Amino acid sequence: MMGFLVKNTNLHEKETGKLQRYVVVLLPLITFILVSQGLNYCKSYREYNFSHVSHEKELAISEDIIEQFRAADEAGVDEFELHVIVNENAGDNWPYPAYAADVIGDALFRHGVVSRKIKATTVFDSDKNKELLLN
Repeated sequence: MMGFLVKNTNLHEKETGKLQRYVVVLLPLITFILVSQGLNYCKSYREYNFSHVSHEKELAISEDIIEQFRAADEAGVDEFELHVIVNENAGDNWPYPAYAADVIGDALFRHGVVSRKIKATTVFDSDKNKELLLN
């Protein structure tokens, strides 16, 4: 009986030692993550919207761009003009820069939204602002 108790004691000590090693490694890591996120001044989980446009309108802008690519794909064209909104205050840098048309087209192709790569040229169009109610 005494041998059984000694064996169980050794097993318990080994498990306790393993647990202590995990605590020594994980506790500082978890503490670092919690403290660094609490002190994070840029609030990386905050909604990223410098345009002061509602989420619904931003979604409508994105869906319009995707729909233009889908229409071009269905029409079978290899190249088309992508009409996007105009923001006089940001030049050509919001919501998408002038070079974004090809990048967006490539992403849509890679994700299977369109069946092939389509070359697009960005056209900043004030009529899109009216169409999407962004006056």
